[in-house]
Amino acid sequence: MNPYDDIDNFLEIRGCAALCETLRARDILEVFSKDEIESVLPDRTPFLLLKKAVHFRDQDENDCLVAMAMIDEDRCGGHIPEQLMAPAIVFSWGLALTGRLLSACVTEREKVVAEFVEAYSVRSLLSLADLHYAKPPIQVLFFARKIGQGPRTVTCDTHAWIVGLDSFVPAVSISKMQYAIIPKRVFLRALRGSEKKGEQK
Repeated sequence: MNPYDDIDNFLEIRGCAALCETLRARDILEVFSKDEIESVLPDRTPFLLLKKAVHFRDQDENDCLVAMAMIDEDRCGGHIPEQLMAPAIVFSWGLALTGRLLSACVTEREKVVAEFVEAYSVRSLLSLADLHYAKPPIQVLFFARKIGQGPRTVTCDTHAWIVGLDSFVPAVSISKMQYAIIPKRVFLRALRGSEKKGEQK
């Protein structure tokens, strides 16, 4: 079985030649159920959108991660009340989590928090003709590819597709998302320090 079939079967999506060309998967390194995602990330429901994920290496030896999520009406409430749609901010949220999971996977996993720092550009890819695909509930495929890594940073390019009945519809892309890799104990100590300062005011 080729890696595309493995990814397709695990995430329970239908194959798409164009998507396979984009992923360019070569070797699957690890698969994650939601519980396994939670073993790596500090995030939990309702913030944690991702349901399943696959960490793989592409044909250029880049670490990549593809994840599946469901965006329902509750996550879109108040955005175009006349006809709910999934806004770009929700897609961006899912992409940030996907990059965060990949960044943790290529560093020290649950021992660190991969905290978003900056991005080069955010693009909405939905055309007017495709807006109807954004009506919830929708399945979304989130993808991140590592494009750089420093001593305490990881940088990813990311892309989101809506899973349609007969196609994968480009939704949002964020390029050069950079994450600071912070030891979890240091991150939590900083948060708790903020709480103590708040109590003193």
